[in-house]
Amino acid sequence: DVPSGGDGYTVDGWYLGINGDKVTGNTVSVNETSDVAGGDKNDNVIRLYAKHVPTTGTLTVTKTVSGLEGTDTLPNGFAIAVTGPNGYSNSLTINDDTSTTTNEDGSITYTWEITGVPAGEYTAREENYAVRGYTRDETNSTSVSADLAAGGTAELELTNSYTKQYTVTVTVVNGSVTGEGIDASDDTDTYEITVN
Repeated sequence: DVPSGGDGYTVDGWYLGINGDKVTGNTVSVNETSDVAGGDKNDNVIRLYAKHVPTTGTLTVTKTVSGLEGTDTLPNGFAIAVTGPNGYSNSLTINDDTSTTTNEDGSITYTWEITGVPAGEYTAREENYAVRGYTRDETNSTSVSADLAAGGTAELELTNSYTKQYTVTVTVVNGSVTGEGIDASDDTDTYEITVN
């Protein structure tokens, strides 16, 4: 019988030696020139090895944020919902255990590593990513997918660029607006205002 592989592994079968051929069927034949595991053909012992192969892998989820000014950050309700095979579900939030990196361009990357998850397709979807006082670049996807191979790694990368919104108050005194570039003789009530 082939033993079980334990958590995260399955047994591929019996092998003649660690790097030997896989045994097929129920009979093992050894002749005088056979390379028997253990290195001694004269002790009448054939050593078989059960080969364990992984059934799980590692997911790396990253979220890179740019454009937020000063102490502005993602909202408290921000989360990344990760779903995968066999009903897998996980909600990632930013906390003290989250790896945080400040990049050279001033953007911030948050990283989560999830180990021991089954092979298959995974999707990461952002939730509550709107930041008050900012607009988000709509070309940035809020959902990404990747295939995870057994024994391998896969990356789910999310990027959001934000732009600060400014509020401008214009005061009209005695029915007129004054300022650089404004023609007081123009009776229109629409003006173009540039904020730097």
